[in-house]
Amino acid sequence: MHKPMILMLGAALLGCAPAPGPAAGTGPGETVGLTIKSWGKPLFAWTLTPQGEGVFTYADEGATKDFRDYVLKTKRISAGRAGYAQVAKLLSPGRRYAGEKLPCERRITDMPYGVISWGAEPAMQVKYDLGCQSAATTPVYDGMKRAQDLMKGWADKEPVAETRPGGQ
Repeated sequence: MHKPMILMLGAALLGCAPAPGPAAGTGPGETVGLTIKSWGKPLFAWTLTPQGEGVFTYADEGATKDFRDYVLKTKRISAGRAGYAQVAKLLSPGRRYAGEKLPCERRITDMPYGVISWGAEPAMQVKYDLGCQSAATTPVYDGMKRAQDLMKGWADKEPVAETRPGGQ
């Protein structure tokens, strides 16, 4: 389940040129987060506090292995302040678009989408669609993929803290 998602994120990055200019940083004390969905199904959702405490939720296959048959599993992680700093830095290219839309020049249909957040307010979030690409989105998507890989790596080492029904 997780490997195809990472491959889709990587595929969305192919063919994009780097964006010029510096990216805005993450402010002090902000909880960062990411959601990734496909066709309404939550694939991943996570948050990480400045102290490095996080929650990582992902969809796992249900008994029928149908796309809409899944359970949501949550793990608690502790990445420390250094882990938070890494993730916040990786998400920082998207920060310049918080409260706005990402630039879009090309569109690939049926790609995952979601929200990068630096807080709960809409002005502290940016919605993305991996099918919507431009040179400016390359560092945003690259940082997002690398942050997702870090969070998943930390979560893989932890036991499932909660399981709840998902689709169907």
